[in-house]
Amino acid sequence: MPHITYDMVRDDFPAIIERKGENFIYRPPANSDGTCQYVSEGKPSCLIGHYLIEQGVPADAFITINNMEVEDLFMEGHMDRYDVTADPEAIHAMGRLQHYQDHTHTWGGAYNAVFDTFE
Repeated sequence: MPHITYDMVRDDFPAIIERKGENFIYRPPANSDGTCQYVSEGKPSCLIGHYLIEQGVPADAFITINNMEVEDLFMEGHMDRYDVTADPEAIHAMGRLQHYQDHTHTWGGAYNAVFDTFE
């Protein structure tokens, strides 16, 4: 399984964003009590959920940790079970992406806020 670096986060997320569109605003599923979910109905839901599943984490891994912040997923060892590790800078960047998404920024806007890529 992968070791996620800052460069991977910066380079990989645009493809995920492109699938939904830069102006996509994530809305938590109805059954989530308004909390963002990594997985909903067995499929990737939030931006980070899409990425971690692409990195090889199975969707069912999120059943008991669906409401956890991405930093905690790594710091508390939940990703170790799937041999997915990450540099602190990568975890921080994913945390910032998650923060902006959770505060109703578009996925493109969240990416730009984290990586300062203005076009």
